[in-house]
Amino acid sequence: MGPCHLLGVHSVMLIPLTTPHGVAGVLVLGSPERVCTEDDFTFAKEYAAHATYAIDNARLYREAREAISLRDEFLGIAGHELRTPLTALQLGLQRLIRESATPGDPTRLSKWVATCQRQGERLGRLVGDLLDVSRITSGRLPMVLEEMDLSALVEEVAARMGPELEKVRCPLVLKLQSPLPGRWDRSRLDQVLTNLLGNAMKYGQGRSIEVSAMATPEGVCVRVRDEGIGISSEDQARIFGRFERAVSERHYGGLGLGLWISRQIVTQLGGHIRVESTQGQGSSFTVELPRWVED
Repeated sequence: MGPCHLLGVHSVMLIPLTTPHGVAGVLVLGSPERVCTEDDFTFAKEYAAHATYAIDNARLYREAREAISLRDEFLGIAGHELRTPLTALQLGLQRLIRESATPGDPTRLSKWVATCQRQGERLGRLVGDLLDVSRITSGRLPMVLEEMDLSALVEEVAARMGPELEKVRCPLVLKLQSPLPGRWDRSRLDQVLTNLLGNAMKYGQGRSIEVSAMATPEGVCVRVRDEGIGISSEDQARIFGRFERAVSERHYGGLGLGLWISRQIVTQLGGHIRVESTQGQGSSFTVELPRWVED
């Protein structure tokens, strides 16, 4: 005896609820008294179409609410992140005006100039990240390819970030195979390396950071390793997403864009980026690239 007879159903129709994103379910209609007719089937299909439309609208509504919530959260974070260096820059400029009005120690004047410069650079990076979101989303992230030495670029980025490394007391160890010639976008790779080294400083807890670069059979490999807080296995799957982070922005700040932008750049250059990490034992970010990228 079949299940329909056990339920007292004489005839059953099964209509899939097919949305543009796949099958959302199955509409089951049955009768305990008679065999379903062609008219019944036509009605069932029409009913299923309306049900599918309602389900898809509910999904779109939920996604729209989530997108609005994400946008509002991001705008709040972005406003805070932009305000911080802007406020520091304004205070620094006010102090410079006072210091320059009266003769004093030129060392103090240089200190405030350096402070304003750092905050201006930070503000520029934040604005650049926001512009890159628009470029990437519209598929218009520009690439200017040129022949260059990747090892020399790593040394340049490390030297530029030296004062920040000293400030957070993170010793930097470079293990570079030199030269590492190739054809890439210099400014975009600078952006990737700056993001990765910046993350290592932010989450490294004042411990040693190692940056290595070497040739591989497929091209080149750059690795940035820290001994900081680490990333859980659950968070590793999402940290390369837009506006994502593995920690609270209240404690560490940031727009949650650096790794997402880095992945887009590396992918556009024909490579890939990955992370290996254990909570409490640090993280290792690896970028692998082909040597010669074509236009």
